[in-house]
Amino acid sequence: MNTNTQISQDADLYKKKSITIRTVLHLYGIFAVVGLILSIYTIPVSMNNNMQFFYNEEFLMEPKKIKKFLIFIFSSAVVYFFILNVNHNYFDNSDSD
Repeated sequence: MNTNTQISQDADLYKKKSITIRTVLHLYGIFAVVGLILSIYTIPVSMNNNMQFFYNEEFLMEPKKIKKFLIFIFSSAVVYFFILNVNHNYFDNSDSD
């Protein structure tokens, strides 16, 4: 009687996802945009000498300035993500030649 022996192989049930620089840059861009939007509402929050928080309305931005700041944030985000994705697509196509 012949036995058929086989070597056991390790099976990877979980594949590690590789984190690319592009993914890191996308996450950085998302956090930067969200942080800038939140800064509109968190700048008026201050702390006094007794370590108590208070809301200083003198630092509150006017609606017209908020609108201009939001336009700046979103236009900068569009340019950032456009450059990030165009750059990525350019290098992916040039590697295949």
